[in-house]
Amino acid sequence: AGFDFALGYRHYLFPEFRSNVAPLGGYGEGSLGISRDLGFADFHFSSGYAFGGGNIAPSGWYHETGLERTFPLTDSIGLALGAGLAYSDGYWGPSGWNHYYTRASLPIELNCRVTLIPYIGYSGAPDTWVVDGAFGADQPQSDILHGGITLKVTF
Repeated sequence: AGFDFALGYRHYLFPEFRSNVAPLGGYGEGSLGISRDLGFADFHFSSGYAFGGGNIAPSGWYHETGLERTFPLTDSIGLALGAGLAYSDGYWGPSGWNHYYTRASLPIELNCRVTLIPYIGYSGAPDTWVVDGAFGADQPQSDILHGGITLKVTF
C-alpha cells in the first residue's frame, strides 16, 4: 500500500548531568514510525516511548507528525526540508500539544545501507503548550535552534 515502517531506538547522553540524570548520564527512547510518499512530499508519523524513569528523565509517550520534501543535489546528496507537530502523552507529566518544528538536513548516502545526515532545526511552541515549562523547567523549552549529525543504517 506504499507505507514504510521503521523501528528505532535513540539514546541521549548528557555528560554535564552525569550525576543526576539516569545511569550513564542519559536515557533511551524506542519508536515506531510510518511514512508514505504523497507525491509532493513524504508524510511521517511516529510514536515513541521514553524509558527515563520519571523524575530524573522523561518517562512516557510522544507522537510526532509532519511533512518532508527532499530535493536531489547530486546522485548521493539531497536537501531535505520538513515541518511538523508533536504531542506529549504523559512524557514529563501533563498531556497536550508539545511543539512544532522545522528542519533542514543534507542526507549523504555513503552506500546502499548507510546515510550520514547533518541537520539544523528549530523547535517552537505557544505559551500554553506542554514544552514551555509544563514539567517545571527553569526556562521554557521552545524557541530553540539545534543541530547535529545522524547516522542512519538500514537493514
